[in-house]
Amino acid sequence: MAAKRAKAPVRPALAKKAAQSLFSGRTFCILPWTHLHVRVNGDAQPCCAWSGRPTGSLRSASIQNLWNSSGMKRLRKNMLAGRPSAGCRACYELEGSKFRSMRLERNETLSRHRARAALTAPDGSLPLLAFPFMDIRFSNLCNLRCRTCSAEQSSAWVPEAKTLGWLKKDAPPLNRAYGDWDQLWRQLGPLLEEGLEEIVFAGGEPLLSREHYRILDFLLAKGLTRVYLRYVTNFSNLRFEGQDALGLWSRFERVRVAASLDGSGRRGEYLRAGLDWGAAVQNREEMLRRCPQVEFNVSATLSLFNALHLPDFHRDWVEKGYIGRDDFFVNPLLNPPWYSAQALPADFKRRVQEAYRRHRLEFLAGARRAAAEFEAAERFLAARDASRLLPDWAKVTRRLDALRGEDCREAFPELAPLLGPAPRVRGSRA
Repeated sequence: MAAKRAKAPVRPALAKKAAQSLFSGRTFCILPWTHLHVRVNGDAQPCCAWSGRPTGSLRSASIQNLWNSSGMKRLRKNMLAGRPSAGCRACYELEGSKFRSMRLERNETLSRHRARAALTAPDGSLPLLAFPFMDIRFSNLCNLRCRTCSAEQSSAWVPEAKTLGWLKKDAPPLNRAYGDWDQLWRQLGPLLEEGLEEIVFAGGEPLLSREHYRILDFLLAKGLTRVYLRYVTNFSNLRFEGQDALGLWSRFERVRVAASLDGSGRRGEYLRAGLDWGAAVQNREEMLRRCPQVEFNVSATLSLFNALHLPDFHRDWVEKGYIGRDDFFVNPLLNPPWYSAQALPADFKRRVQEAYRRHRLEFLAGARRAAAEFEAAERFLAARDASRLLPDWAKVTRRLDALRGEDCREAFPELAPLLGPAPRVRGSRA
């Protein structure tokens, strides 16, 4: 189905309101007017941070129908009326700790499209089917089994999830967001050519995705090299089935890579099981040689595990020249709640907060953005006491350690007191 750019008269009163009061409000977000997001299971959502019900499914509906589903229309109406939306909870919570939420970021980066709000029909529908910003996560294909991830997002997690009873035995080994690729491609092709400014590739692991490489080949064939490519990747593979990501990136005007790395060395490998830390370092060094123009940052998930280690990891990669001081993002984990850094006991939280303060004062002078990230992380830690969940964290950690033949105490010695006594080795005298 070809996408058509529909035109509708702009209502000046609403345009003015959108330009002035809506964008400065606490509940308005530009994404429902500019963005298509689809999860690996096909669920369509207003954005990747959405925690409400899906607004449809790409497996059973066209992109056009998803764009004006009942859920999307209701959300647009609520935002235009200044009403908060339950599904936006994550952004509201992060903003409470002074983190720069996706809502705030996108209201800024997509502000030139604010007049789209004026095209909204009374029922909340939007006749304009064109996406400046697209994020379709085609499958959960992934090669890592990250501690804070799940089988929903990583195919590598599926066997363990079944063993642990967290997934049904008959669950498929791979989830795809769509039913028929040819049918989806007939919808996507025109949208890639019509007004696309930015596309996000995530997953799963996008650098192992055939769909990702097909889109890059299409953009290059059409001369659409001005499209901004953004990646959220575990940074373990830069080559796949004869495709060379670095060679492709060098042909686009702007590429940004956010490496999902949560710690250095053994700690990083523990949190992202299957990661070869040496290979990740080599990938960064090769990228600096071949594609120094590509924007690069580390996007670290802040969890109970690595809370105390994050400043050391940040300093290490800055001092080695792999990132600049401001090229480090702290993303507080909210779910599952027992993995959240807010589940740390009060005395441990104080240690972490003091480590962050020292890091800001001693290492981040002049790096205002990164300093703000760690300052916001301090507030996040203090925002809620979830230490009642610590036994749940310890139970899950011990169980997964036993299954994987790992030991959290070895990777994170500072957490040993929180885990309780080490498991006895069969046959020992201890």
